Amino acid sequence: MNTAIIIAVIAAIASLLTSIASIIMVLEMRKQRKAISTPVLKILSKNYYNCLREVNHWKWEGEDSYRLRLSLFNYGTGPAINVSINWELDEEDFINTIKQFALDPQKSFGFKKESGFMSLGDSSHNVDSQKTQKIEAVPVGISRYKTTITIPSYYIAGFGKYMDYISAMRSNNKSKLDTMTFPPIFTTVNYEDINGDKIKQRFNILLVIGMLGTDDNKNDSALVVFKISEVKE
Repeated sequence: MNTAIIIAVIAAIASLLTSIASIIMVLEMRKQRKAISTPVLKILSKNYYNCLREVNHWKWEGEDSYRLRLSLFNYGTGPAINVSINWELDEEDFINTIKQFALDPQKSFGFKKESGFMSLGDSSHNVDSQKTQKIEAVPVGISRYKTTITIPSYYIAGFGKYMDYISAMRSNNKSKLDTMTFPPIFTTVNYEDINGDKIKQRFNILLVIGMLGTDDNKNDSALVVFKISEVKE
């Protein structure tokens, strides 16, 4: 093998090693860039709410009667952009469940579902318009702009009927009190990081009655506990 061939082989090997090193460097830089720009979203609540039974609905402490907000925080290292909150509920199971909560089986408490609207007692709710919520961006950490999401109002109204039912059973000392549960609601959160990579997280939100009682005016009161967990897929 002459000198020219040896030099050519060495040059080719050096070029190959340089190319491999460049690829490794690019991959490492991408890995580092992703590590410092990955958002991680969490849905948080107050852990519990005090509720008071008013004339025809339950009043949630610090909230509107049917609009209950949860906080959305970003504990990651980069902002989440183009955020989409998608609420998911087994509607058939939800409807069949709340139909059990008519305190008098011979009477209807005003439930009706038609043309995208759900009526529960004295309230009517646009189901389709509440299925998705759009948020432009969720910054890292706690900023002066608090990001919130709103649980669909028909779900909160249905839970109010559940509290009516459980409260009545408690007054009548019914043993079924410990076995009745209310269906959870799910939300899928889709978003992007600043590199355009798409991320999806799914959460299970369950409302549980922690305590029932009466206030000084003999009005029914309740303490509702929120149980929020991420569903790993």
